[in-house]
Amino acid sequence: MSFRLRSLALGLLVLAAAPAVAAPVPQAGAKYDPPTAVGQLVSGQRLLDEIKGFALALNPQFGDEFDKGIADELGEKGFAGLDLKKPVGMFAYIKPKLEHSYVVFAVPTTSEKEALDLLDRLKFNVEEEKGQKGLYRLRKRGFVDEEVPVRVKFHDGHAYLAVNADPDELDVVKLIPIKALVDDKEKAPVAATVYVSRVPKELIDMAGGLLAEGRREMAQLEQRAPRDMPQGFPPFGKECLDWAERNWAAMISDGETLTLRLNAEHKSGAFDTSLSLAPKAGSKLATDIAAVKKGSGRFHQLTTKDAVGGAWVGPPTLPKGIGEKGGKFLSDWINLAAKDAGETAQPVLAELAKQVEGVLAKGQIDGGLAVFGPDKDSLYTGVVAIGVSDAAALEKVVKDTVKGLPKEAQGMVKLDAEKAGDLNVHIVTLPEVPAEVQKLIGQKAEIRVAFGGGAAFVAAGPGGLEQIKRAAGLKAAEAKGFDVLINPAKVKKLTADVLPAEGAQVFGMMLGEEDKLRSQFGVDITGGKELTVSWSQYRVGLFFGWFGARAVR
Repeated sequence: MSFRLRSLALGLLVLAAAPAVAAPVPQAGAKYDPPTAVGQLVSGQRLLDEIKGFALALNPQFGDEFDKGIADELGEKGFAGLDLKKPVGMFAYIKPKLEHSYVVFAVPTTSEKEALDLLDRLKFNVEEEKGQKGLYRLRKRGFVDEEVPVRVKFHDGHAYLAVNADPDELDVVKLIPIKALVDDKEKAPVAATVYVSRVPKELIDMAGGLLAEGRREMAQLEQRAPRDMPQGFPPFGKECLDWAERNWAAMISDGETLTLRLNAEHKSGAFDTSLSLAPKAGSKLATDIAAVKKGSGRFHQLTTKDAVGGAWVGPPTLPKGIGEKGGKFLSDWINLAAKDAGETAQPVLAELAKQVEGVLAKGQIDGGLAVFGPDKDSLYTGVVAIGVSDAAALEKVVKDTVKGLPKEAQGMVKLDAEKAGDLNVHIVTLPEVPAEVQKLIGQKAEIRVAFGGGAAFVAAGPGGLEQIKRAAGLKAAEAKGFDVLINPAKVKKLTADVLPAEGAQVFGMMLGEEDKLRSQFGVDITGGKELTVSWSQYRVGLFFGWFGARAVR
């Protein structure tokens, strides 16, 4: 892809990361066409506050560096020239030939003179277009002539900053008024809406063609797959592409808008993103979206409010074809790996392959884990539960494998050592345990394993038996598709016991000090009037920011 296309794609991506507003309707006398996409960005002051707030959360010393960096770049006048109290509006026109597309940002200014002075302090050369009063071409000093033109038109108290727009496309009558771009009711700092019907047919056909080409390649691969490739992979890939192609066609024919929202709030540390597809009223897609229900499972309930932390996965029911072919693919992959495993492990891996195939064929996944503690002896207990297709068959293979082990290894395993309701609990005693692990689960490190009720259970620590009993008694309930939860104060204490001081400090910085269970990272899919995929994270960026700061020292 050329530099021109890469730059334009980046501009469109910026817009796509921007709160949904109603479709602009041309006002009387206006000559602009409805844009392909619109959006708005929170006021400059709030944006600066959020960026600085996240920087301070990463490191309190970054506050001075943040202010100094702005002063070094912009001088004493700072952002003079911009009206930091007002939001920024955006719109884009996507053309049949992508290189002809352009993006315009409506940036509030205090005056044209002060805004031009700011551009000068930002090291831009500003040249007024001939015969175009108030329209300027911008070129960054020190750079060769940019392949993608950047122009700015001053109008109605705003600088309309355009990427790749021709001068005639910035005629005053073609500039969308800020009132048509900004919705005062919108609370998200950044968001954008694409109007599906306004996307050029040429680009829609291009995307559909890529999916079709992928299907053809998978079909060819299915005929001559390499020996080291799981046989189930090409059919699985083809099924996924078939599913994507069907849904792409449905979205194009029946989709109204596609909206991306970004929410970031430094005081809470939350960063949430959502992508929503709104269908045309009365369409088949609207009926399908209304029927989408939350996923349900048992093992998200492993994590209770007194836990140190936990996680689960239990997405909505998988499409039948994807579940069946995905299970076959993973089963083939496990069986290939089993060929290089020892004789002892092969039967267990073979049975595991069957279990994976069986679970995915049913279209549902249900797994969870949780950690509790510290108890009166400062020890922790962890429990894991995973839904399986045939718990009895899996238990039989495990028992047979244990009976075939050398006597020394058999002595580490006590079959049917305890009972958890109707389940037999087997205990594995680890022979050599690192000091850090002993601090967590005790000197006598015991792992408890049980099978039954459509699941496999594993627990470690002094409360392992009680946790298996509790897990086995859980009933199905509605839940997010995926979630990771933590209690920051408890995690900080746990890591302080087993990690070097610097490592524990990183976790403390990333997670905070709150003594309460909260969602750290989650994904959810909901239906109704719109199909929305949402994902949220809490202070996760600080973790990567810390490593980034370390890397550039």
